[in-house]
Amino acid sequence: MILCAAVIFAASVVAETPPSAAPISRADIQQITRVIRAVTKKRILMIANVLEDSYVPGAVTGHAYELDTSTGKRTPQYIRTDLVSVYMRYTDRSHVDVYVVRKIRGRWKIESKKDWFI
Repeated sequence: MILCAAVIFAASVVAETPPSAAPISRADIQQITRVIRAVTKKRILMIANVLEDSYVPGAVTGHAYELDTSTGKRTPQYIRTDLVSVYMRYTDRSHVDVYVVRKIRGRWKIESKKDWFI
């Protein structure tokens, strides 16, 4: 019985982990989820990375670039490891809530909330 309960609990934890394209750890994803859950119960659709044109400390490169179609030149973009966008389900499908969440001194904090039309 205890094993069954542990398996069910583990499955529910995995089911609550939103998909993420950001280069962050599973622990970061769980902390971001907790921060968002403190302000809303809406379902998290995904955690997206944030791109920059110039280097930011801690950013990674090699996975994103901007392509100049006239010359074929690829300009690397830098993926932030301390800043993500969290997309939330909205009451209708015409737009989504987007929380911008930043990692400051090891803790994730909501920086802003936006309402985007899609």
